[in-house]
Amino acid sequence: SHTANGIYGAMFVAAAIAAAFATRDVEAAIRIALSEIPARSRTAEMVRDVLAWRKAEPTWEGAWERLRAKWGSLHRVHTINNLGLVLLALLYGEGDFTRTICLAVQGGWDTDCNGATAGSIFGAMHGTAAIPDRWIAPFADRVETGLFGFGEQRLSDLAARTAALARRPPAA
Repeated sequence: SHTANGIYGAMFVAAAIAAAFATRDVEAAIRIALSEIPARSRTAEMVRDVLAWRKAEPTWEGAWERLRAKWGSLHRVHTINNLGLVLLALLYGEGDFTRTICLAVQGGWDTDCNGATAGSIFGAMHGTAAIPDRWIAPFADRVETGLFGFGEQRLSDLAARTAALARRPPAA
């Protein structure tokens, strides 16, 4: 999972998140991310499949069946099938956070990563105002990390640190 298509999947998600900060059009963000990976890769083929299925299938279930039929034989944590689920969730979630992450998880395979990846792209695209409070309030603005010496952190502090890093000029 950490060679070839595994790397292309990581490149795709990074590009999709970056694009999501600039557009609220899911398909546009997907097409931008697609332009960042090798066109002849299986990951790119899957992305093109998903975009075509979205146009052909009126329901998520129909598109998911197509994904499962073509890519479902891959390992349950393979990049290609799981990224396909994330993309279907974003396309059929139609701007609804709960629907999007639930569809990403409902498809199976690597459920925790799929929900998190779909949620990350959705969050970058729509911001926290589009995330219902029932998904945010239970965290009480804190998270416990597994990093030695970093322990419990405030989510708002981590967000502020991330934003400050994004505003820093690049190193020479």
